[in-house]
Amino acid sequence: KKKTEKEREKPHSRHLRMALKALFCGAETDLTHTAQQAVRDEGWQVGILDAQARNPELVVFTHAAAMDAKKSSTSLLSIRKTHPLSFVIVLTSDDSVLLRTQFFAQSEVHMVTGAWEEVAKAAQRLQRQLLAPEKAGEALTECPLCHRGQLTVAALCQHFPMYHIGFRQEQRLMCPVRGCRVQATKNLQVHLHNEHGPNPEADEPIEFYHFALVMCRHKGRYLLVQEFSRLGYWCPGGRVESLETFREGAVRETLEEAGVKVRLTGLLRLEHYPQDGYVRMRAIFTAEPADPTDVQPKTQPDFESQGAAWVTYEEMQSIPLRGHEPLKWAKYLEEGGAVYPLDLLKEAK
Repeated sequence: KKKTEKEREKPHSRHLRMALKALFCGAETDLTHTAQQAVRDEGWQVGILDAQARNPELVVFTHAAAMDAKKSSTSLLSIRKTHPLSFVIVLTSDDSVLLRTQFFAQSEVHMVTGAWEEVAKAAQRLQRQLLAPEKAGEALTECPLCHRGQLTVAALCQHFPMYHIGFRQEQRLMCPVRGCRVQATKNLQVHLHNEHGPNPEADEPIEFYHFALVMCRHKGRYLLVQEFSRLGYWCPGGRVESLETFREGAVRETLEEAGVKVRLTGLLRLEHYPQDGYVRMRAIFTAEPADPTDVQPKTQPDFESQGAAWVTYEEMQSIPLRGHEPLKWAKYLEEGGAVYPLDLLKEAK
C-alpha cells in the first residue's frame, strides 16, 4: 500500500512505544534513592539490577565509601560484559581522582559522578538518542564499536562521544554514515563531529594555531581534564577561535572541558613554535574558580572530554597524564615559581 505524501514527510520513531529501563545496583544510600526518583521523573522504568535483567538502557552502580574498590571494579566489569549496550554510571560521593581513574581503566564504565543531578541529565541525553525521530526515508546506521543499531545520523553523533569518548583508535575505521565521502578515517570521533554533527566544519587550510591552557588551583588541588581515547589527564585548554582572545579562549575551554568557570590570575608562560608549514603559539595561564562555592568539576562525557577532577600535586604523580607538562608546571607553582601579570600579554580585537 502506497503512503500518502503527508505520511512520507511525517517524522516517526522506532522506539516511540518503548519504555526505557534504568536499573540500579551496588549500595543503597540516600544518594541512590534521590537519583532513582530523578530518573523516574524523566519517564524511565526504574528497578533493581539482578540476574534476570535483560538489556537495560541505563545501569547505575552506587559505590559507597565503605565498599572495597577492587570488588566494585570487578562487579562493574561483569555488568559491562553482561550488558554491553547499557550506559553504565558509577554514582559515588568519593571524589578521589585515583578511584575515578580505576573505574574507567579497570571496569570500562561510561561515567563517574557524585551528583544525582548528573545521573538525571545523562538519562535525558539517552532519551534524546534512543527516542530520536527519524525522517521518512532516512537510512539508519549502526555504531561500529558497540554495534548498537537503529540510530539516526544525529543520534550516532550524540552516541559516539557519550559511550566511546575513552576509545583509543589505533587503526583507520570506516564511517558508518551512508554516502559519506570519507571511506576511512584515523579519528572517527572527530570525523563524526566535524562532518556529520550539528555544525559541520569546512576543510579550510590553517597556517597559524593558537592555544590557551589553564593551570587552575583551588585549596591545594589542580583542575585536570580526562582526555578522550584514554590519553590521560591534562590541563583544560584548547584552540583559540576566530575573533577570540587568548584569555577568552582559556575561560571558554576550561568551562567546556572541565565544567568550572574560572578567573584568570596570571600568565605562566608564552610559547612560540615555528614548524614546517605552520606556526603554533600557546599561552599558559594560572587561574582560580570564579565562584569558590561552585567548583564541582564536569562528569558528563561528551566530545570535549570524559570529565574532570581536582588533583593534588602528589596525586598527579600517580595518575596517567597525556604529557609531563601539567606535572612540571604544578611543581613550578608549588615551589613558588614566578607568575607574570596578565597585562604582559597585550590583546586587542
